[in-house]
Amino acid sequence: MPGSASTTPGVSRLPALDRRGIAALTVAAASARIGDARSSYEDGVLSRVNGSAAALGLKPGMTRTTPSRSCAALSPGRTKP
Repeated sequence: MPGSASTTPGVSRLPALDRRGIAALTVAAASARIGDARSSYEDGVLSRVNGSAAALGLKPGMTRTTPSRSCAALSPGRTKP
């Protein structure tokens, strides 16, 4: 799958953010316009998530509506609902 290797910039940062307890994810390039945050938010489909994001219930294949609801109950700095 082109652009999905763990050496791509977005994917390679997931473990570093996870070590800091920051939930992070990537959006499939085919699902949103590259470099367009609004498109990623509105149209994006999650392609990868780090451990912190997975602990919040996020997983590849989700769209924005499910992650928004999963994370809405969290306050800044918390990693568990």
